[in-house]
Amino acid sequence: MKRILENIFPLFGIKKPRAKIGRTLEGTIFEAVTAILVVLMWITAALLHNKMGDVIPTHFDFEGNPNDYGSNSTLFMLAGAGTFIAISFCVCAYFPSLRNMPGGELKPQNYALAARFTRIMNIECVLIVFSAILSMGQSVIHLSIIPHLVSIMIAVIIITSIYYSIKIMIRQR
Repeated sequence: MKRILENIFPLFGIKKPRAKIGRTLEGTIFEAVTAILVVLMWITAALLHNKMGDVIPTHFDFEGNPNDYGSNSTLFMLAGAGTFIAISFCVCAYFPSLRNMPGGELKPQNYALAARFTRIMNIECVLIVFSAILSMGQSVIHLSIIPHLVSIMIAVIIITSIYYSIKIMIRQR
């Protein structure tokens, strides 16, 4: 995989990665949690696909009321997008010099912090997609929190991004 990426990057005008993050127990745990969430997301999409009709709510207003409808295959498209996001973030965590980080070029002492940030964002992004799938299935899953899950996850991502951006900028000095 490393050789493939090193040969592709120059084609797009991207410098070759100068550093690669090795495997750590923390990274393995984050990646295992991500994998479990992706599997649960696919299982949920399949179960909802079988329990719901051909037309399902795909968009909701701030009060959780559906205001747009689409095919039930949208559940699988979202799960596919979530899987693509998860794989992309997992690969990105191992090549810290490719990331656009606050404060300019990332210093080597911050590579581990940037990898942790990427892995946490990975879990949060997968949770947003999972929340969207659950929101579409709220007619089957009757929980009052479901309409607000996506908004909550977006707020969590914003807070995490601000926290790690500030932490990395401080350590860049």
